Amino acid sequence: MNFHRIQGVKGLRDWMVRQVVYEKMNNPPGYMLLLAGAFGVAFLMSVLPPKLAFLAVGALFAIPVVAAGFFNLHFGVNLMLVAGFMLGLVAKYTNAPIGTALDGLLVLMLVGLLARLIKEKDFSFAKSPISV
Repeated sequence: MNFHRIQGVKGLRDWMVRQVVYEKMNNPPGYMLLLAGAFGVAFLMSVLPPKLAFLAVGALFAIPVVAAGFFNLHFGVNLMLVAGFMLGLVAKYTNAPIGTALDGLLVLMLVGLLARLIKEKDFSFAKSPISV
């Protein structure tokens, strides 16, 4: 292990990238961070009412999944298919407007597609006769 001084923000950023991306949190700082996260979730589950606690833990899983659907459109389409399939099951146990969440995911994927088009400026798909 290399114990050199971390110099400034760039050195700290490089250290964080090495710890999180390259070593995949498989090191003592990663263990500490994951342990702190586990204690935080346990505390959250013990303090909040059961419905709100499960909703908060569900949000911890849902936010990265929705963000992945925003950035990776193939994953987003698969997520839409799974969510559409599970829609009937979830609607059976709650009267919340679950279909609106599916529409929101569709709009989020559209915004992700538009952001990618603005960044890459690749409009080759618009040259086919179907898109005209």
